[in-house]
Amino acid sequence: MLWRSDPAVLVTGATGFIGRHVVPRLLLVGRRVVTLARRRGELTGEQRVAEIFGDMCRHSLEVVEADLADSAALQSKIRRRGSTIDTLIHCAGETAFSAGERESSRNVQIDGPLALLKMLRPAGLRRWVHVSTAFVCGRRAGVIYENETDLGQEFHNGYERLKLELEIRLKQEWRQSRACSTTT
Repeated sequence: MLWRSDPAVLVTGATGFIGRHVVPRLLLVGRRVVTLARRRGELTGEQRVAEIFGDMCRHSLEVVEADLADSAALQSKIRRRGSTIDTLIHCAGETAFSAGERESSRNVQIDGPLALLKMLRPAGLRRWVHVSTAFVCGRRAGVIYENETDLGQEFHNGYERLKLELEIRLKQEWRQSRACSTTT
């Protein structure tokens, strides 16, 4: 059993397609895992996680019920935990291609993840793993390199545009937070 003071891996989107595969692998190698899970309908975040991970979640998995769209509540709940999160694996997001057309999508796709990074980086976050999508390249042809981001391309939909914006903003924020932490 891991002690509460051991650094944890925070997984967003643990109940989604990719997160369902990431969490068991982390637990298998002995990492302490904290998941974010939002309430959906009548089910609490903990109930949703328990439905997916069963007995695993009773002993090895800590669930923080929060929604990326509500940055203030998210920060409050994460801070209340009191222990270090040294790695964040961000798998959450709205996957509907029409998501980029709604303001609420911006909260989930961009504002929530940026708030997490800004909050956790000074508190000991060392790694951010960002699960994104090939759709960030937009309407392009030919060879597309991963380090090419915003080249003025058009997008098929708002989802693609938001995913690219988040990638760019996360890189900027991470670099800025690293520069600040080395000067203080």
